[in-house]
Amino acid sequence: MYEVRVVVSTLDDASKLLKVLEQAGYSQVSMGAPNTGAPVSTAALLDKAKSSLNKLNDWIVISLYKTGAKDREHRATADKIVSAFQAMPETGELFDVRGEGVVSRTVSMVASAVLGEKLSLVAFEKSQPRTFWLTREGVKKAELLVGEEE
Repeated sequence: MYEVRVVVSTLDDASKLLKVLEQAGYSQVSMGAPNTGAPVSTAALLDKAKSSLNKLNDWIVISLYKTGAKDREHRATADKIVSAFQAMPETGELFDVRGEGVVSRTVSMVASAVLGEKLSLVAFEKSQPRTFWLTREGVKKAELLVGEEE
């Protein structure tokens, strides 16, 4: 079995083609929007999203480490983390499509919810939700990540 696709510019042209094919004896004749390529699987989209989130997590941990935010006394703001991002060549893609403000708010959300509450790599005070520092586990992870960079 084969499938034939034809792109036409008007609905009237599409209707005429359908009638001709039906009259010629073809039983499985249909019409729809032009095919834009192979459909993307949900699993592939989820894998890409997880990979992006893992990268962002690592960049936040590395940035906190490089800014010296290894304890409460030396904590860093989300804006300071974003400044550290800008010094990292691999984070350029973030700033190509999003502004600094969006990146800063994203860092705050990920650092507190994912890295803080879920993974316990980052600590923060609820009264200062945009200020962070690494936990002991976060420092260990950062040292591993920074060692991989070198």
